[in-house]
Amino acid sequence: MNYFVQFSVVRLSILKGQFEGLEQFVQWNPNSAFYSLNLLGWTLFLGLSSFFIAPIFLKEKKGNLIKWLLILNGITCVLGTVAVVFEIMIYLAIYPLLMTVLITTASVLVGMVFRRRMFE
Repeated sequence: MNYFVQFSVVRLSILKGQFEGLEQFVQWNPNSAFYSLNLLGWTLFLGLSSFFIAPIFLKEKKGNLIKWLLILNGITCVLGTVAVVFEIMIYLAIYPLLMTVLITTASVLVGMVFRRRMFE
């Protein structure tokens, strides 16, 4: 929903030069509702989904590493939710880097698992 609003309403309003009230729809305005929705998705919901998917790959050769990367990502993301609520700015500055490294590494390993399964 957030990205659709950005690509449609925000983009079209900017193209038409209609800026009044637009600040509540821009996702990188820390005082907008869409900033909160964006962070909710990337912190709480990505964190929870990481926890739920972590045990699925335990039977795989790289399963234990994938599990721990996803658990660490879940912890990192949920702490991001806490950092947003309590305005812990230092964590919010490093959170994107931690989350990106963890989820990217886990995703590459999962891709390798799926690729290997294709050829079995």
